[in-house]
Amino acid sequence: MYKGTELYFCSVVRDLAAGGLLKGTIANLFSLRPGLEATTADASNPLVVFFRPSAIALAQDGKNSGNEAMVFHEALHGITNLTDSQLETDLLGHPTNTSDEIDKYN
Repeated sequence: MYKGTELYFCSVVRDLAAGGLLKGTIANLFSLRPGLEATTADASNPLVVFFRPSAIALAQDGKNSGNEAMVFHEALHGITNLTDSQLETDLLGHPTNTSDEIDKYN
């Protein structure tokens, strides 16, 4: 896991929430997408995820179901290379308006 606001990513990182592409810093991506909590490099092995520091819940020293769900959610992107909408269709049978439904499914 990486503290996304402090890293530069030399390659292309997919903003899975928007389905678009962006080159530059992860901090720039987070500034352009205020609601984005994490982003995952395309089909990465090992898994490469960038988290907005403020999105990480500090309850129970960070060992909580919210953080676990977020890591699992991003791992699904990294393993499958699917968007939120595609994951929702596979897991729930239909897309929803928010990727939080994937976290609830976990």
